[in-house]
Amino acid sequence: MQNDFLHLQIAMVFISKAYHKQSTRDESLGNAASHLEQALNLYAAKKPEDEDMTLFGIGGAYEILGDLSQNDSRKMINADSSVRLDQHLTSNCL
Repeated sequence: MQNDFLHLQIAMVFISKAYHKQSTRDESLGNAASHLEQALNLYAAKKPEDEDMTLFGIGGAYEILGDLSQNDSRKMINADSSVRLDQHLTSNCL
């Protein structure tokens, strides 16, 4: 079972909720960030050697998360997650 993909999908539901429901936007974005963090951790634990679209999905979701955040978008993204995401994207694209 692809738990990283499951967490990515849950994060996308929270992102959609944040987009459509202003009153709970911050809470939804926080939940989305949490699930993206879990997805990235599970993805990293798999140590894939080939390109995997899940990683690009996680990166795209982080980008949307930043776009929707009314606060400082960098607060939503753990600095360690950002570095690991960059490392995975760089190593998979080379």
